[in-house]
Amino acid sequence: MDRRIGLALASVCLVASVFILALRLLSPTPLSVYINSNGSVTIEQIPGLFTFTDTLIVLLSAALAGASFVYVLLWRGGAGIASPPETHPDTLLEASIQEKRKAWEQLAPSLGDDERRIYEAVLDAGGFMGQSELVQKVSMSKTTVSRSLDILESRGLLERRRRGMSNVVVLK
Repeated sequence: MDRRIGLALASVCLVASVFILALRLLSPTPLSVYINSNGSVTIEQIPGLFTFTDTLIVLLSAALAGASFVYVLLWRGGAGIASPPETHPDTLLEASIQEKRKAWEQLAPSLGDDERRIYEAVLDAGGFMGQSELVQKVSMSKTTVSRSLDILESRGLLERRRRGMSNVVVLK
């Protein structure tokens, strides 16, 4: 079955079952009780109680509404009309790095040499790298790298995230 037809059918079932469910819950069938007293028959209606048929209709409508809702929900998350177009993660990463390079070109003159070398090293590594790898790549002391990272972090250019016993430096 075509996904669009399935979605349309599920949507119609959802609306119809919710309508029936609301109708039955808001106006139950009055329950009639026959009482024999002294040879006479009296009919009394007790409003607000559900008959077996009402209960069965409510349960079936609720089950149909739930199944229809789940189908529609899963369809929207799947490869239907409403799902976003698929974009390869590498394409997104490359676009993000290109944006950061453009912003970097404007910002670079305002930074010191150490901060510039560190930011460029992380940028060249794809936007993230371990802090210990960074120390080796830029050939600076751990203290100098740490201080430069503090400056870059305070300016909102990158952040350090704890990973086990070490840090990972990530561009913002």
